[in-house]
Amino acid sequence: VSVPDPIVALGVAPRMPDSFALPGTVILVVALVNWVWFARVARGEALSITDAEYVKAARSVGASDGFILRKHVLPNSTTPILVLATIQIAAIILLESSLSYLGFSGATLSWGFDIAQGRDYLATAWWISTMPGIAIVLTVIGVNLVGDWLRDALDPGIEGEGGGA
Repeated sequence: VSVPDPIVALGVAPRMPDSFALPGTVILVVALVNWVWFARVARGEALSITDAEYVKAARSVGASDGFILRKHVLPNSTTPILVLATIQIAAIILLESSLSYLGFSGATLSWGFDIAQGRDYLATAWWISTMPGIAIVLTVIGVNLVGDWLRDALDPGIEGEGGGA
């Protein structure tokens, strides 16, 4: 997790078939790079929920582990994973765009590929690279705002801003 995602993706790229010639290969690399975040959050949430009083109470009345998992752990751990997924979408968009810009993607329908194609024409037709760049920026900002909104809406432990003394 301490190594940046693009570096890991570039390390995995030569080991993939035809060096990203297949469109699904980029998705596979992104999944290989990002699964650690979700596993860490899921494990942390599961550990904190299993230490909660209501889980201890359910265990004391004889509830099975499967029942506790279905009724307590899974419903209470989905919110942080959902919020992480929305926020990670922005990082995934940036990773895919950067890989496409560097030529590691077989997909020609990518904003990163469009930016790479337009870099030779920046002096005469600047919009070829600028418009996909603006689209990436606006999409990433929009996804981050949705992720922040989801975190605020779904996490009851977060107080609203401006309520200081």
